[in-house]
Amino acid sequence: MGSSTEQRADVRFVAATNVRLDRLVQAGQFRADLFYRLSVFSITLPALRERREDILPLARHFLAKYTPDASLAPQLSAAAVRALLTFDWPGNVRELESAIVRAAHVARGGVIGVGDLGLPGGDGGAGMAPALVGAPGSYKAQKRRVLEAFERQYLVQLLSDCGGNVSRAARAAGKERRDLGKLLKRHGLDPRQFAA
Repeated sequence: MGSSTEQRADVRFVAATNVRLDRLVQAGQFRADLFYRLSVFSITLPALRERREDILPLARHFLAKYTPDASLAPQLSAAAVRALLTFDWPGNVRELESAIVRAAHVARGGVIGVGDLGLPGGDGGAGMAPALVGAPGSYKAQKRRVLEAFERQYLVQLLSDCGGNVSRAARAAGKERRDLGKLLKRHGLDPRQFAA
């Protein structure tokens, strides 16, 4: 660029976006030549609400990052864990990080409570059905979303109440242990995260 002689450079470009660039190219809102240069190798990372098994490991990572002295790091209460796992995280990992940073600074007594997370709704999302905003889609699709949210929230509460013990949780839910295990797997819930 800006020279009459060719010069070699060994560089790698990494770009990230939260929009579909191919659609913007089709709509004439993004330069096609730049898109083709950038899209040599693409990785699609699902939203945090679609990979809930990552929420607690990320939360613990951020706790360790923002409280360098591990002995002073506050612990997540069972209610805070439930709130983290049931909240929809519209701001994805950045929102989770901000919630943990805030909680690490305001928590008292070495334990992070739901209120310390500062999540919208005050209860950390517990009890919140997914918002039915924008184009609602079909009745069937919305019903499925609401039922999935209820099911997930129920399972998180159940595991919290039973300390992560799947056999106890299955008895309390009136389900076969194997069936409950399938449900937990479908929702990406690891019972060990709820161990007392």
